[in-house]
Amino acid sequence: MITELNIEGVTSYKSKSTLSPTNKTSLIYGLNGAGKSTISEFLYNQNAPQFVKCSLKTNQTCEILVYNQSFLKDYFYEEDSLKGIFTLSKENKEALQQIEAETELLKKHLTSQQKIQI
Repeated sequence: MITELNIEGVTSYKSKSTLSPTNKTSLIYGLNGAGKSTISEFLYNQNAPQFVKCSLKTNQTCEILVYNQSFLKDYFYEEDSLKGIFTLSKENKEALQQIEAETELLKKHLTSQQKIQI
């Protein structure tokens, strides 16, 4: 369980702010711009360079689950042409992006080849 969360030097947290949860499950809510997303980004990726002054203490090994915009970008792939259609998994997202990039490259090569043949 997280016993202490310190956020400092990032976005709206210029000075050190400490959160000390008392339950295994916590709900963080507040006004826009209050720093909720900053906390979720830190919990999602604690090793990111912008969080160098931030820290987390736990009383035992625990799994931290964060479902934020970064999670959605990492694990859901949305087709540009079919809004609302997506596939699950980071590997599938990366594979589809590679296929799209290779398809564009193939189109360029085919266009160049056709110009040479004319």
